[in-house]
Amino acid sequence: MDDGLPLQLSIPTHILIVDDHPNTASMLARTLEAASFSKQVEIRTASNGEEALQLSREKKIDVLIVDFMMPRMNGLELVEALSGLGAKPGYIIFITAHSKPELWTLAKRLGVDRHLIKPIKPDEIQAIIRELLEKSPRLSRKPEKVSPAQAKVLLADDNQDHVRLYNIRLREEGYRLITAYDGDDTLRLVRSETPDLVLLDIAMPKKGGLEVLAEMRSDPALTHIPVILISAARIGQKDIQAGLDLGADDYILKPIDWEELFARMKSRIRTKRVDDELRRQNRDLRLVGEIVHEIHTDLDYEALGDLLVGRPLARMGATAGFLTIFYGNGGVGFRLFRPHAWEAPAQVEQVIQEAAAGRKPVLVEALIASHASQDRAGSVVAAPLLGKAGWVGVLGFYHDRNGYFAHDQLSVLHSLAGLGTLAIERSQLQPNLDKKLPAELSESTETANRALLSLPS
Repeated sequence: MDDGLPLQLSIPTHILIVDDHPNTASMLARTLEAASFSKQVEIRTASNGEEALQLSREKKIDVLIVDFMMPRMNGLELVEALSGLGAKPGYIIFITAHSKPELWTLAKRLGVDRHLIKPIKPDEIQAIIRELLEKSPRLSRKPEKVSPAQAKVLLADDNQDHVRLYNIRLREEGYRLITAYDGDDTLRLVRSETPDLVLLDIAMPKKGGLEVLAEMRSDPALTHIPVILISAARIGQKDIQAGLDLGADDYILKPIDWEELFARMKSRIRTKRVDDELRRQNRDLRLVGEIVHEIHTDLDYEALGDLLVGRPLARMGATAGFLTIFYGNGGVGFRLFRPHAWEAPAQVEQVIQEAAAGRKPVLVEALIASHASQDRAGSVVAAPLLGKAGWVGVLGFYHDRNGYFAHDQLSVLHSLAGLGTLAIERSQLQPNLDKKLPAELSESTETANRALLSLPS
């Protein structure tokens, strides 16, 4: 057993153990909890991949210990899903009851660091974690700073002199300001502009600030937008308390203390951006989880394309999506567009080639339109499908508005591309591969497929 000196770490290292057999997970957890470094780590367990994905959303995983054979989502698919969502752990230990060199090769390609054969010896796993904690700098984590600069702020105030003053001061701080002069206009702009923060004067014509706030908090599409109430000191605490009861996030009294206002704005915007990211990750996890469940069934290329392109299309709000699968010699073997009648701009083909050649996701925020019929403005995201033999295809989405896609959307796209790659390399697509791809590409995945098929369920 481990008899080393306790480690002194200022930030606990988060370890997640994933195994569908509860005795195995609890045994590994107890083993690590009995080690001398136990006070320096936080250990959690999950019984399946979906539960592990949910835990990764709640807290960053530093070390992942994952079994291969699990129902619905095996260990390698979990690693691929985490990587695609930008939540890849700092260190991954892959455990299995079967010593298959081909399987380990596939695991290393997905970024797995260590491969252990069951049964796991307590002193072995303790030694691995101790060495990792002492020597691996990539496990150190710093809290991410969120800058409020360039945030979009809606100011609702019917006094034009006040608006001009706010305009000067907020723009000096780097904010983008939108203004409304009455309650009806405020609600219209909140819905159309979806600002990062609303500075809401309580006394306004048509609808007062409290009425506006009540409508915002009753609308699921607006309830997450933070609101800071602005009130004259003479109005007193009664309206302020009423506003807080309705769901206002903060308040400030006139005359404005600008330093105090800016501090409160930064705090609320920072919190909103973290919440927005959590909501986005949750949506991405649900989408990836749905596809993980269905991608295990027998699929031909059309069905795979509908799953990877058609399903995410509405969720992403994209105009169109595309899936291209290549032959081993680089030629196009299969291509699918959704909607069916969509005609891709000529520049999309260049993005496909760039994603394939660079072997990494590509974001083009603004296509350059020309007079040619196939050259149109818009934005494109694309990610390569990287198989054991290299890239086998490209998955992507297009929107006819410049700047529609952001870097945040590359992670879920990368995850979907990874699932597509695994599906192509899995046994249920083998008949289709034999028909649609040349022998050299089918043979390149045959060894890995044999390894997966030969394992008991």
